[in-house]
Amino acid sequence: MGLDIDIINRFPSELSGGQLQRVIIAMALSIKPRLLLLDEPTTALDKQSKIAILDLITKLQQLDDFDMLFVTHDISTVENLCDKIGIVKEGKILEDGNMSEVLKNPKNSYTKKLIDAGFEHREFRK
Repeated sequence: MGLDIDIINRFPSELSGGQLQRVIIAMALSIKPRLLLLDEPTTALDKQSKIAILDLITKLQQLDDFDMLFVTHDISTVENLCDKIGIVKEGKILEDGNMSEVLKNPKNSYTKKLIDAGFEHREFRK
């Protein structure tokens, strides 16, 4: 998980956001799940910690071969992480499908707003 062993002797309040997220992910993965549910795992993290967590999740998924359900409001976070996407608003699925197709051709105005809000650099639209 990229953490020093001395973390075992520290209280959660003494950990950074990135360290705490990695500890929580380690706890979840310790039971070797077939499905990992992630609800906003990078919220409130700085850019460096966010990238580290996403890289770690990707490597662990390849190593341990588990499926993942990643919940986020920031589509750019999962652009290169997920194959499929579902856009949910008020408990209803507005749009779903292949990640690249939904990003290139969003059919719903809410999806368009999410995409526009989350991407500063949109190579896939060129």
